[in-house]
Amino acid sequence: MDAFHAKLPNHFDLPRRISRLRELAYNLWWTWQPDAQRLFNRLDNDLWERLSHNPIRLLREIERALLNEATQDKYYLDLYDRVFKTFDEYLANHEILSNRTHP
Repeated sequence: MDAFHAKLPNHFDLPRRISRLRELAYNLWWTWQPDAQRLFNRLDNDLWERLSHNPIRLLREIERALLNEATQDKYYLDLYDRVFKTFDEYLANHEILSNRTHP
């Protein structure tokens, strides 16, 4: 049985290097992963706080210049890569567990 994958809306203008933030914003996994929360917070802390930690609204409203800056920030990109490595492992393990539990 194929895994269920929803088609995510693409309301954001994200640089290619950090384009998976869209995927993360629509998955509640970020809510219990402090490093994933930092990915959004570090883009624009004031906006993140003003929007009550809503990553979808953040990605809709953030200035493109700040997104471009993030793609040049080595610390941010290291964090981004670590978070998505963990996220991908979680999704792979969840899919295996789901297939075993509900064949």
